[in-house]
Amino acid sequence: MEEDLKRNDSVKNISELEKKEKHRKRVQIISLVVFALFLVLGTIAAIPIAKELSADLKTNEGIENLTEKFSRYSNKYLGYNRISEDIAIAALKSDAHYRNIAKLMNEDRERYEKEIGVLPGFKVYESVANFILIKYPIALKEALQKAFAEQSYKVKFMNEPDINTHLRITLGRPEQNRIVIDTIKEIASK
Repeated sequence: MEEDLKRNDSVKNISELEKKEKHRKRVQIISLVVFALFLVLGTIAAIPIAKELSADLKTNEGIENLTEKFSRYSNKYLGYNRISEDIAIAALKSDAHYRNIAKLMNEDRERYEKEIGVLPGFKVYESVANFILIKYPIALKEALQKAFAEQSYKVKFMNEPDINTHLRITLGRPEQNRIVIDTIKEIASK
C-alpha cells in the first residue's frame, strides 16, 4: 500500500515536471515568435500584440487563452505551423552553430568597413543586424546596379529622399560577401 502511494507520488511529480518543461518550451517559442513579430511588423505595430501574448503567460489558466491568441497572430503574420515550431526549437538548441554564424557575420561586417569604408565617397554604417547600410557616390549608382544584376545579386538601392545615395546589403556567406566587396571596389576604381 505504501509502495503504491510512493509510485503515485512519483507519477504525479513526473507529470508536473513534464507540464513545466512543456510550458518552458512554449514560453521559449512564444518569445522567439514575439521577437520575430517585432522584426516583421516593426516595434510600434508589434508592441500591443506582444503585451497581449505575454500577459497570458502569468497564469496557468492563461496558457489556453495564450495558445489561441498566439495561433491567431502567428498564422496571420508569420505563417506559424508545426514545422516552424520544430525549426524554432532546433534553433534554440543550436547555440554553437548560431554563435559561429554570428562570428562570421561580424568578420564580414569588419571586412566591409575596412575595404569599402576607405574608398572615396563611401561610408559603411555600424550594424549589428544581418545587413549593412553603405553610403556611396550617386554617380556610381547605374554601374553598381548593372554589375550586381549581371551577377544575379540583389542589393537594395534606396530611393527615398535623404538616403537615395545609400544601399542595403544583406550579409551572405563569406564567399558571397567577398564577391560583393570586390564588385564595389572594381566599380569604384573606374
